[in-house]
Amino acid sequence: MIRKILVFLILLSVYSFSRGQIITQQPVNDSICLGQPEASFTLFSIAPDVTFTWEFRPTPSGTWAPIDESMTDFTGTDNDTLWIMNASNYSSYSFRCALYGAFSGSLLDYSNISFIVTVQPPVVDFGISQASVESGCYTFCPGETLSFTDQTDDPFGITNWLWDFGDGNTSVFKDPKHQYMTPGNYTVTLTAWNAYGCSASGQKLLTVLDVSNISINGPEIVCGNLLSDQRDLYYTVTPVCDTCTYEWILPETHIQGWEPVDATTVKIHWGTVTEAMQLVLEVKERNAACNRDCHTGHATLDVLLKAQQSPDPAFKVIRKAETNAILIYLGEDMALYRWGFTDKTNSAEQADQEWNDKFYDFGSLDLNRYDYWVETSETTSGECWTRSYYR
Repeated sequence: MIRKILVFLILLSVYSFSRGQIITQQPVNDSICLGQPEASFTLFSIAPDVTFTWEFRPTPSGTWAPIDESMTDFTGTDNDTLWIMNASNYSSYSFRCALYGAFSGSLLDYSNISFIVTVQPPVVDFGISQASVESGCYTFCPGETLSFTDQTDDPFGITNWLWDFGDGNTSVFKDPKHQYMTPGNYTVTLTAWNAYGCSASGQKLLTVLDVSNISINGPEIVCGNLLSDQRDLYYTVTPVCDTCTYEWILPETHIQGWEPVDATTVKIHWGTVTEAMQLVLEVKERNAACNRDCHTGHATLDVLLKAQQSPDPAFKVIRKAETNAILIYLGEDMALYRWGFTDKTNSAEQADQEWNDKFYDFGSLDLNRYDYWVETSETTSGECWTRSYYR
């Protein structure tokens, strides 16, 4: 009889300790974000002669089921604490503990119930200049104004944004604009928060093209006394860019026509020149990366159109007394001279190598067989030679 009472007292003692067991939750709210920091539930004020089992149900009216460490939604139990992270199978569920007598193993009671909702973080996506997004290309030019558009999908709605443009600049606007002034590769990151405070990030890599150091190569002085077939002159852009095209900007003045020769070269047919004038040839390099054209280079070349020279054709002939040779003198004082003669029988020309002298000793003149001439240039660099014949 005494033994039965003792057992009854023990059971009563255990049952009284099981009442009012409280689960405390960290973080203290009614929702957690999937994949974001783990939540923990701890059974508080456990009697030493009570054991327990964690249980859950996926819906408010669902069936309770025990939790074991094999479940992927829960990282397991640690004594009186249940750890939860990356719960993905349940949109909402409740937790409680089933309390058992340590000696009898019989169910004594249940703890209070803790309710939680798991919230899927946003699926972050964004566009950079809509035309670029459609082509799947993120290549731009320095100084281009880029439009960034939030395209995040979330059923709860996005409340906050943080853009990191990868160049030290940020924005908290939903759809900001930004310029990259320095060429290079930049990783753009958008972090978005929904109404439950759950956040996620998305990234895109974009490229800002370099500004090319291009130049135009071709004649910088065009002489007014050139024959028509000599006024076709060629101008070329260097260096060559495999993904570029070149936009030539040519002055209309004194250009009678032009045509492309290849991807980098044009042929210009200069007109006649009546007076000296300075013209500028321009070319813009266009990079067609990802089918998006943009200017990435610019070059200019100054071209001087010189008027036709009119050197003094008044040759003066002096006969040398000692050799009876002929000395020809050109009165006009040009910068450069070169003397020569043309054989009338076969059109062969012979030019003397001792140039830059307004006096020349031909020795003797045979006007029946040869045409004697002098070429002069107004500049010391030798452009625009003008030929005058002695008759």
